[in-house]
Amino acid sequence: MTPPPERIPPTGATKPAFRRGGKTSRNLTPRQGDVPSGLSCTETPSKGWKFPGGIEAIKGAGFETQPDPTDDDPLHFLVRPGPSHIARGLTLQSWADSRDAIDEGNPSTWHELTRLLRSIAE
Repeated sequence: MTPPPERIPPTGATKPAFRRGGKTSRNLTPRQGDVPSGLSCTETPSKGWKFPGGIEAIKGAGFETQPDPTDDDPLHFLVRPGPSHIARGLTLQSWADSRDAIDEGNPSTWHELTRLLRSIAE
């Protein structure tokens, strides 16, 4: 008997990623306590921001991701500015430092990395 063929996911099938919590710009900006680890995200479906393009879209926007499984969320991962962002002075620390100045109604107060994440989230 011939074994069944290996299942190949359809082209374009991407596992979305999520940032739990409120759908605010502040929630897409790390806290001081997130330095040096990064902004927490997950591939576990949850309420809050959704990144339909998943981890690949986040990486495609120049961010680094690092798997960070936890006991209650094996699909947890961290997001940090990638080398191209850091070369322009957009560090995790500068990103976290901007959090308290965010005015949700005024995009000019959002850090450039927050705006970038918002542009790939829904």
